[in-house]
Amino acid sequence: MTIIGRSRTRQAGVRRQVAAIAVALAIAAALAAPAPLAAATCAEAEPAADSALVREIETSLCPASDDPLLVVSPERLRAVAALGDRGRTALLTMARSPAHDRVCAIEYLVEMREPRAVCVLRPLAASTAELAPLRGRAVLGLAGLGDRQSVAIAASLLDPGDRALFRAGLETLATLDAGVTATMVTGLLAGGRYPEGYWALLITRLAETRERVAIDALIAESVRVDAGRGAHVARALIRVGTLESLDGAVRVYPRLEGRARALVAIEIRRALHALRPTADLTRVEHLLTLVNARTAGGD
Repeated sequence: MTIIGRSRTRQAGVRRQVAAIAVALAIAAALAAPAPLAAATCAEAEPAADSALVREIETSLCPASDDPLLVVSPERLRAVAALGDRGRTALLTMARSPAHDRVCAIEYLVEMREPRAVCVLRPLAASTAELAPLRGRAVLGLAGLGDRQSVAIAASLLDPGDRALFRAGLETLATLDAGVTATMVTGLLAGGRYPEGYWALLITRLAETRERVAIDALIAESVRVDAGRGAHVARALIRVGTLESLDGAVRVYPRLEGRARALVAIEIRRALHALRPTADLTRVEHLLTLVNARTAGGD
């Protein structure tokens, strides 16, 4: 191997180590976050559910949805809600037991924003003994309930070996904590540790955080990828819509080619003009000058 080859190999190894450290720090920060008051009630015993009511719900009101997109049926949801606290207690019992339709119970509990469901969903999402589809639905339920204490659980599911769990963990993180999402996704991209076909999704979720670290990571990613993916990164920076992100898009822009380059230039100009009323006009004009000069000069 040449000296240059060995140097590149070492650099790649260092990048992977840095990425791993970033991910570990993000998980540690999430674990150190203070638990919400609701967590203190998780150890309390739940009242016994009416077994006849459990059977009735499971027989007549499950599944919660016949929709391919898993949208809960409004009619069934109203019927369950009409059962009051007895119905909610029955659903909690169902969600805890593998003998019942736990996915159905989770769907209803999340739709009704039942706070006690958090105490059921956390162990389900965290347990490696449970099937992946159930764990994925549980962690998405925690996102739906806004349980920020579940950030560490969601982060632990970002295993590239399981596409469905990875997606569920990512979507939960994106819902609950933009800062942790930006740090985690930055590490995943730098280390190349994500399922095949998920690159564009990671770029989109990273941009949506609008964090400064996300903008820096997107610019770094544009250097690692080809011109086709570079255009995707540039558009992600444009969608963030801040002067900092558009400055990044202007830096990415010269690496693009052909029609994509021309279209990205148009999008950058539009975004900069939209910022005129509120942003630093001197910086806006400077970036517009750079884009126009590079468009005219072709460099």
